[in-house]
Amino acid sequence: METMTVQEAAKKTSDLFEAWSAHARPAAASLWKALSFNPVEAYLVAREALVIAIDQDGYSILTGRKVSSRIRITGHRRFGREEGKSPDPDRMASAAAAALREARQAPQEVCLCIPRAWVLYRTAELPAAVRENLSGAVSFEMDRLTPLPADRSLYDFRVIKESQERLEIALMAARADRITPYLHALKDRGITVSRVIADTTGWATVAGFAAGGKDSVLATIDGGRFEVGRLREGLVRSAVAGTFRSETAAERIAELLPEIESRIEETRSEGGAPSVIVGAADEGYLGLQDRIEAPVTFLRDTDLEVQLPAGAKAPPLAAVGSLLASLVPDPAAMNLLDCGTPKKRATPLTLTVVLVAALAALGIVLLLTPLQIENRRIEEIDRQIAANREEVRKVDALRKEADAFAGEVTAIRNFKAKKMLTMDIMRELTTILPKGTWLTRAKVSESGVDIEGYAASATEILPLLEASPYFIKVEFAAPTFRDARLNSERFVIKMELEDYRPPREVSPNAEPA
Repeated sequence: METMTVQEAAKKTSDLFEAWSAHARPAAASLWKALSFNPVEAYLVAREALVIAIDQDGYSILTGRKVSSRIRITGHRRFGREEGKSPDPDRMASAAAAALREARQAPQEVCLCIPRAWVLYRTAELPAAVRENLSGAVSFEMDRLTPLPADRSLYDFRVIKESQERLEIALMAARADRITPYLHALKDRGITVSRVIADTTGWATVAGFAAGGKDSVLATIDGGRFEVGRLREGLVRSAVAGTFRSETAAERIAELLPEIESRIEETRSEGGAPSVIVGAADEGYLGLQDRIEAPVTFLRDTDLEVQLPAGAKAPPLAAVGSLLASLVPDPAAMNLLDCGTPKKRATPLTLTVVLVAALAALGIVLLLTPLQIENRRIEEIDRQIAANREEVRKVDALRKEADAFAGEVTAIRNFKAKKMLTMDIMRELTTILPKGTWLTRAKVSESGVDIEGYAASATEILPLLEASPYFIKVEFAAPTFRDARLNSERFVIKMELEDYRPPREVSPNAEPA
């Protein structure tokens, strides 16, 4: 019988540990959530909240109350606004004060929900060395990650993926001078806002309740506009927004299907079983259920366990989601008022003791578990490998031959689809850039695109370009400034093409450098 070398034993031990860790991490996260659950706060303490939700047609003011697990909307007011103008801060503050007087309650949470168009959302990578002072690192890098400096913006971030070398964060930022007038007007009337979120967060909260907290694909339809994204861990990722080119619901469903199906595949590739949550008021979109090979849930008023006042008109779902996020707050949720301040969650002392005792018991079990059982299993595996070594060599030879053929096929396909047509890129730019925006220069290279031009608001162009399937790593190449003569902002933007992947160096051990 062959004996293992020290290197072979170390490698097998490492493989066993990695396999155990992959299964242990999700279980540990669920265990921590259960042990840190505070039943007193969740079921016995009543909470009141006030939500002011701004959208493209006006704004809604909601007051709500949660007692036990029952959530009730105690008041709802809807206000319109002039075409092309933001709501007046003083009028909004007066309406909110009147809603509080009518509700006769002092809310623990006051939430301001702003439109997605006011917010810049993107993901970024940072070195793992900044983990200890991540908030300071994000504040220092704001000028590079966004066109907004940290001292003139409201922002927050959340770590969505981390490894030993890199940290991936989701960053949400908005111009402070666009939001602070509302905060000051509300404060002058004795209303202190504790939470500022985007309407996308409200949608994600509603969808999270409908999906039971599981990952899903979220599709929202508002008139002639749509937004599709993956809802994962309370965040909307790989989102794309746009305007329908068609008028009928059947034709619009055909436009939505590729975006929804691609995100279903992304979720499945990560080991999830996705469901699709659709927010649409028009019943014509019910046909999506027959076109998607996944469970489809439509968000309607009856789908939510929220009580409305008798005879009251249902508020927008984004406003309802903001109310849910305020009455059942998630400490890890992004709040633009935090400006990256680390979030802390108080854990009940009793449950902490239980957790420590459970971890101590687990450590004792691991220390007392005999290693001979694993050694015998390894010896049996080595015996079977030795008995089937010749068959393994044949299989390896066939696998190498198959890999060689697959590499040739891949090389041919990559050669055929290597370059993106310049005409397609220009058509995409023409489609997604807002009306009133014009370009003075557009440079298309093999790996990226540089554009210069004028727009009413340069910051609103970045999320449109990022949402396009053609472009990645969209950022300003130079500071923007306003041309008083044209009454527009001049911008210089650079971006990379989605299908361009520069070659990576390979280290001697065949791993990416």
